[in-house]
Amino acid sequence: THKRRTIRATGLNTLEMLVKEKERQDKLLAESLPFLTDAFNVLAQKTDENQVIYYRGVEGIRTMTWHILDCSGIFRTYSYRFWDDILGSRFVHKLNQEMLVRNFEVHDIYSDQYFDFKKWWYATGHKHPAGNWSFWESRFISENIVKVDWNMDVYNDIVAYYYWQGEETFGVEIHNARFALFQKQVHDILWKLARKRPAIDWSKFGKGSYDPNV
Repeated sequence: THKRRTIRATGLNTLEMLVKEKERQDKLLAESLPFLTDAFNVLAQKTDENQVIYYRGVEGIRTMTWHILDCSGIFRTYSYRFWDDILGSRFVHKLNQEMLVRNFEVHDIYSDQYFDFKKWWYATGHKHPAGNWSFWESRFISENIVKVDWNMDVYNDIVAYYYWQGEETFGVEIHNARFALFQKQVHDILWKLARKRPAIDWSKFGKGSYDPNV
């Protein structure tokens, strides 16, 4: 017997959309490539003022996160998941207490990915994060502008990338003043484009007033 494959015709509008999207992606890649090449060429040259450090596993991510306590000035960050998901609630609560002692000033940007995670978090029976997060200022930005699908911190002369999903858990710290300054400028631009959403009243969670889309 011979296997048959059925091919279904699609509309011209759909094909045009796919072609335009591919062209847009190719254009974006072409425009970004020179900057990325220059950036990695600089970062590849390890000096006293330039260093790239790799971390793996939960303990590696905890080490990276603890480093942010040395932040001077605004702590700029992008979020797509709760820290509790990878660091554990006890560690996060301790981190929260240390941030309060240091009077942290935070600018946090998140997009639609954060909503999807929160819905999953509470739907699977997880508790809301403990601690006092009243100092943590967050703003939402639409994925039509930028898609935030991993955690990233920018502070001092450091840019830190974190990623965890399934078996993949790793992070990278880039110590480079020029690269950090550039990322701070990008974050500040996005911060102005983003908008603030109503804060969550954690004390009312479970009493019919919590909206996971907030």
